Amino acid sequence: MMHPMTHGARSLLVAGLLAAISGGVNAGSITVDNGAGSTSYLASLTSMVNSLRSLSQVYLDRAVGQYSGIELVYDPGTDRSMIYGTQGFRQTDADWARANLRIYDIYRQLGGNEIQLKQQYRSNGAQFYVGLDGSGGKWFGTLADAQGYMFKLLVGQSAEIPAAVKTALLATNTDDLSAVVARARDAMLEGRGILAAGTMTTVTLNGTGFSSVRGSPSVMAPTGIVVSNVALASVTQITATLEISESVATGLAKLLVFNAGNTFVPVDSFDILLVSGNGTLAPSADDHGGTAATATEVLIGSTTSGMIGAPGDNDVFKVTLATPGVLTLVSSGPTDVDVTLEDGAGTVIASDADSATWYNFSLGQALVAGTYFARVKHCCQGTGAYNITVTFSP
Repeated sequence: MMHPMTHGARSLLVAGLLAAISGGVNAGSITVDNGAGSTSYLASLTSMVNSLRSLSQVYLDRAVGQYSGIELVYDPGTDRSMIYGTQGFRQTDADWARANLRIYDIYRQLGGNEIQLKQQYRSNGAQFYVGLDGSGGKWFGTLADAQGYMFKLLVGQSAEIPAAVKTALLATNTDDLSAVVARARDAMLEGRGILAAGTMTTVTLNGTGFSSVRGSPSVMAPTGIVVSNVALASVTQITATLEISESVATGLAKLLVFNAGNTFVPVDSFDILLVSGNGTLAPSADDHGGTAATATEVLIGSTTSGMIGAPGDNDVFKVTLATPGVLTLVSSGPTDVDVTLEDGAGTVIASDADSATWYNFSLGQALVAGTYFARVKHCCQGTGAYNITVTFSP
């Protein structure tokens, strides 16, 4: 029987559930085989810091003695690339202040969320002032210290940067931009998997409580990551393959592991950071055809793994019945899949969406002898792995 909840409401429920439970699960450690994420992350942060310092120095050298000292303000929520202040500020004020807006870009590349707080910048040529609404401000004798302090202020106000990273910065007895970014970067890398968009990698999840007593565990990932080849090595280790879309949302996220039979409460979680990458995923071969002519034939009593590899992907399975009886099709796994049962002419005989656990399908249908086709698709244009089990009662 269908649940009364719509697919849209279901998506909101799942999103809310993940937000509620992920914070309360102790994070295990993750190892990423493909180093593209870490390489991209480290290189981008280093390049951004060097670019900012070089550009700032150009403006300072060009504008010696030409600063008005007027405070300029930047609001990332409304201004994007603009800087403004009271009437009378000079172009030299605006130039060096605009260069400082890259501090916010570095903070975002680290993994920080958007912060709707105004940033303040002021210079008299030999002293530099930076401030952030709600956090106060300070004057510094070097630009590098002023910029590093602004970076610290942004991290301190972040709702998503982990507490361990904030603690590491508090313990750093310097405000130099390069030093504080490096310390934050190192703290962010500790125990966290760095995944680059547009790449594929194998990950090893070291946690606790993994079990196969009621079936194989499943791994749930953020939208834009397809999980496959989940294998239980022991009660403390799982391996899996991740395909990270080029369009995946960057930032901090989690992988959640569920034991079979308890799909609403994760047994462990794993911190990841999704970063921009230069890789391009080669299109994955379709594991099961999407038409009757290309359908995968399955036997009674079998369980077959499937992958909805792209939005709109359909997997079709062919079942042949020698005698009349009841054919039962049941899915399992972390992916919200639906099924339709069709005859050889493509006419839909029956369908199901949510009758099994975790929005899996369970369809039982009395049929005469013949050949039938089960079409599996994602409920909501998503992707992910699943299993389909076929049984028959004469």
